[in-house]
Amino acid sequence: MSLHKYESSVKTIPYTREMVFSKLSDLSNLQNVKQKLDNPELVAKLKEQADGDQVEKMIPVLKSLTSDTDSVSVSVPPVGNLTLRVVEREEKCIKYALENVPINANLWIQLLPIDANSCKMKVTIGADLNLIMRGMLGGKLEKGAEGIANMLSRMPYTEF
Repeated sequence: MSLHKYESSVKTIPYTREMVFSKLSDLSNLQNVKQKLDNPELVAKLKEQADGDQVEKMIPVLKSLTSDTDSVSVSVPPVGNLTLRVVEREEKCIKYALENVPINANLWIQLLPIDANSCKMKVTIGADLNLIMRGMLGGKLEKGAEGIANMLSRMPYTEF
């Protein structure tokens, strides 16, 4: 098996790289997001900004999350508990390892400044897959990278 990479398109985020980095590199910030899911106005706003059906599906998953500075765990039926752990923090890139999954997988988020008020981002998912698994999962991982990038590019970073 070898590592295969699945990359999102480059997204523009209307916040500074420093702000985005500080939120995404400290996973304890996700507790704030979890608490805000009880606010119907915020949920309605999220549904407007993103696919409403996807938001509806993600709410139970997000409500199950537990996190600290270095890791976040969520319950994903029927898979079970998945953990994402920060393994490297650099100014321009945050690398995470996926734990409790049957394959070796990681995710990294690259951040580059555009100007004083915005940055650009790309999400990459890396997974050790054999030929059969690549055929079964490759498209889903590519869509996953793009979906994560879309979600991260729309987040209100000043609100959590």
